Amino acid sequence: MNKLVVASHNPKKLQELQAILAQVGYQTIGASEVHLPDVEETEDTFVGNATLKVESAFRHLNFPALADDSGFCVDALNGAPGVYSARYEGGYQRVLKEIAHLTKPNDRRAHFVCIIAYIDENGEQHNFEGRISGHIPMEPQGTAGFAYDPIFIPDGFDITFAEMTAEQKHSLSHRGQALAKLVEHLRQKAK
Repeated sequence: MNKLVVASHNPKKLQELQAILAQVGYQTIGASEVHLPDVEETEDTFVGNATLKVESAFRHLNFPALADDSGFCVDALNGAPGVYSARYEGGYQRVLKEIAHLTKPNDRRAHFVCIIAYIDENGEQHNFEGRISGHIPMEPQGTAGFAYDPIFIPDGFDITFAEMTAEQKHSLSHRGQALAKLVEHLRQKAK
């Protein structure tokens, strides 16, 4: 089985990445297992933050690694919380308060973005992007998932990420899309 280091200390994110990559024959090793330092996200783009994390992991281990940076972007908030999603004080409750005056779904548009940065055994970096659009319901719905999942209804659905099974969410999520691109890259490389 192929192995990849995942430069993340977030157990829920690691669990999601492990579930998706295991389906295609990759064993993931979490940052804590190999004592990677936590990297401060100081960049103002998803690519920048993912690059900081994956470069740090590769420097420490000299082993293929991936890192992701992802976020929830609300159109009515000019893209906030964006790259600050994990550090957005108040999380999804704050988002709901900030857009409470907007009642139409088209005024409550949002999207998730995920950048996966992968450094291969030769030290070459490859970036993969996933994005999914939808809208924010008036109230949180569902208990599965994490972070902003209870307040995001993807286009074409009438339930939030937090109401979906893990398999449903993985098949269409921003992270699932970016991982699918990474997996395709790894398959092509293996030929």
